[in-house]
Amino acid sequence: MPVGEAVGIASEVASALDYAHRHNVIHRDIKPENILLHDRRALVADFGIALAASRTESDSRLTETGISLGTPHYMWPEQAMGEREIDARTDIYAIGSVLYEMLTGEPSFTGPTVQAGRSLRDCREVRGGVG
Repeated sequence: MPVGEAVGIASEVASALDYAHRHNVIHRDIKPENILLHDRRALVADFGIALAASRTESDSRLTETGISLGTPHYMWPEQAMGEREIDARTDIYAIGSVLYEMLTGEPSFTGPTVQAGRSLRDCREVRGGVG
């Protein structure tokens, strides 16, 4: 995918997520399958595991269950470990992972488990002309 097109899609997804985050909603499952292209615009779909962020007495945002939900290749490491404090960083991390895949044609991390797959290859190694 051309760099400009990939960055444009990532920017539109980030804008949609900014709106959701300002309304205290964390998507938690940003991945290529949840980004729809319609009339040359990116739309974020499938808020099925979205977290309506709530504030506790200690003013931190917690999931209701504290379990890991999402798609491993695009998960923020803390989310993959079942971290109870989930915030907008989860979605921002996933946008970066999707952008990497749009630019290189392969997921940023691979492996049998999320923890085992944490060895990012430099995007410039995978695809010349990026960077």
